[in-house]
Amino acid sequence: MKRTKFITLTVGMFFALSSFGNTSEDPLKIVQKSILEDPLMEQVSRMAHHTVSTGLNAGDGYGEVWIRDFNTFIQVAMDVMPDQQVQECLNIFFSFSGRRW
Repeated sequence: MKRTKFITLTVGMFFALSSFGNTSEDPLKIVQKSILEDPLMEQVSRMAHHTVSTGLNAGDGYGEVWIRDFNTFIQVAMDVMPDQQVQECLNIFFSFSGRRW
């Protein structure tokens, strides 16, 4: 998954830098447009759905996904996992935070 994030960021930065001299349009909008129009984004989405559908673990060393990681994939998780399982992951986060929600 790190590779996918790297590819996405690299492609976005490439498009941002290649159009840097164009001052007629907001640079952020140029980057957003280039990312959304990138044909690799469909593949990245499929890969994310496949990865999350196999479980929410952050690696072999520990079973929980820290909330900053889960936040990236919560929409995908809601697509491929039962709501109860996603809710349990969020409850683990709240439990770790030490606050009573």
